[in-house]
Amino acid sequence: MKDINCDGTISSPGQSNRWSLENNGWRALRRIAPAMAEAAVAHFQLLCEWQRRAEMRARMTRLDDRMLDDVGLSREQVESEAKKPFWKD
Repeated sequence: MKDINCDGTISSPGQSNRWSLENNGWRALRRIAPAMAEAAVAHFQLLCEWQRRAEMRARMTRLDDRMLDDVGLSREQVESEAKKPFWKD
């Protein structure tokens, strides 16, 4: 995996050379694009996980006590889980 650095360069683990857009133009951009795509996919997956988590917590709060008992949860456990921010596991 390539690292995109704040100074506009990229580097690969185990390699000492660094490519910069300023010095290498489109050639460097072609090398950076896969790393950028990989980062975008990782961020999208994280956003999807956060959405799933928020939706699941909201659904759990709508279950009645009988349903919660069926799945082995108490109302207190559900309320505690529902209070967590979406980014907390």
